[in-house]
Amino acid sequence: MRLPEWLQSARWVGAGWLHRRGSATDEAVSAALQSAGLLSVLLFLVRNAFELFAAHGLYESQHRLIAAFDGVLAVWAFAEVARFARSRTAIPLAPLTAALGMQVAVGAVRALIDLTAPAPDGPFERLGKPLDFGLAAIFVPVHAIVFLVIGKLIIDAFSQAERASAAKQRRRLKRKLESSLMASAVAHEIKLPLSTILLRTRVALESGDAGPETLRAVADDAQEVVRTIEKMKILLRSVQTAHTPADLAGVVRTCLVESKWQLDRQGIAVRESGLDTPCMIDGDEAQLRIAVTNVVRNAAESLGIVEEASLPPTIEVSLRRRKRAAILVIGDSGPGWSGTEREGVPLSTTKPSGSGIGLYVVRAVVRNHRGKIAFRSSALGGAELRLWFPRTG
Repeated sequence: MRLPEWLQSARWVGAGWLHRRGSATDEAVSAALQSAGLLSVLLFLVRNAFELFAAHGLYESQHRLIAAFDGVLAVWAFAEVARFARSRTAIPLAPLTAALGMQVAVGAVRALIDLTAPAPDGPFERLGKPLDFGLAAIFVPVHAIVFLVIGKLIIDAFSQAERASAAKQRRRLKRKLESSLMASAVAHEIKLPLSTILLRTRVALESGDAGPETLRAVADDAQEVVRTIEKMKILLRSVQTAHTPADLAGVVRTCLVESKWQLDRQGIAVRESGLDTPCMIDGDEAQLRIAVTNVVRNAAESLGIVEEASLPPTIEVSLRRRKRAAILVIGDSGPGWSGTEREGVPLSTTKPSGSGIGLYVVRAVVRNHRGKIAFRSSALGGAELRLWFPRTG
């Protein structure tokens, strides 16, 4: 059996007082604000009409009924918001609750004046009797001020609710985007070891040599895929891994050795400087290798789309040491930056075969190492990326 609406409201008011420290949904709070706003508008009209009737001695027989109706509306508006005032909600309701309580208090003062006024038939006979024009002239502005304050606070509460809802929506979209980026980044990073596994398998099948050494090499490559997936999952969750003293120069040299076969196949020359001596930072070597490999890979891909160039395809890698910083500079002789890279938009790229995920991964690594990233024009005529890391030695 469905309860009448007024009885349901009364039930929810009681439940709100019993569970006022619980959490409240934005929809429930918005409904309470709408009810309180409508009740306050109705109450403002009733109160001013009552003052007008009382000052002119009109409808004297209905004054008590109007006064009682006034009290019910005021308490109802207060209860609608007060039941959520102490709930776990992002909308500040304490000032509005106080203003609605003031609305109740004004009505109580109005009744108290009637009760304490001298009357030959006793004080209770004065309740709802006409006031003189002087008191009416006081209460009408008071009603207006209280109403305006309540209206302003309700508008502020709705604005806060809208901002909280928009923030929640942004967080939800961000989580979805991060999930998509994680899947894309993992696929991006395991492409190379998977290609190596496929190449080894094809060579073994064509040559008929599937001996223990070939199987061991394939198993090592498969294990590298597993390690890469785990490293990417940790990286893209922005988990702060345990940082240990790491030689940034050694990391860069390792990445260049691993990328040598790709660079040689494209005929890309590599110039190195500052990599011959250690450069210590606090970091995660696995994440640093991922970042450096992606920068070198992006540079190689950009050189692959240059049709005519005055210089042979070249990548320049230098490590510069400052008192408190290590700056890794990687430049190329390619077409340079397009401009979208500086905006940091994930999955944006201008390369025909690019995914845009590589630079996103680099940003994540730099962020996890409390570093900085800067985009410059290379002395070779192409793009230059500078990675800044705090230095320890």
